[in-house]
Amino acid sequence: MTIIGHDPFVVDTPDERALILAYLDATNESDHQLLRTLVTHDFELVMGEQTVTGIDNVIAIRGPEHLKTTLSLQHMNADEDSFVATILQTVTWIESDDPGDAREVRARFSFSDQLISRVELLG
Repeated sequence: MTIIGHDPFVVDTPDERALILAYLDATNESDHQLLRTLVTHDFELVMGEQTVTGIDNVIAIRGPEHLKTTLSLQHMNADEDSFVATILQTVTWIESDDPGDAREVRARFSFSDQLISRVELLG
């Protein structure tokens, strides 16, 4: 990921892998300003039967306050006009920094105008 100029919120993401990595990093750091630069205006997060539209609505989703979730890309494969990523989701207890659960999740990332337009969590 390359930062352009002196504005830390303008990111040059020449390929989908870099864009996905930047999205995961911004999610891990709760960097809402950066997240807004990585997704389309009508961004969708699909979790089973629930679809959340708009990055502000996605940001508003809160997990348990006593847990921190970290996402790290394990690998990804092109799938027609999208990419399917395997992501290691690690949960730790905030108070003690003790490890909680770790599991692999799969997500399909779709793109529009060199931005992420949709993330669909796969079963």
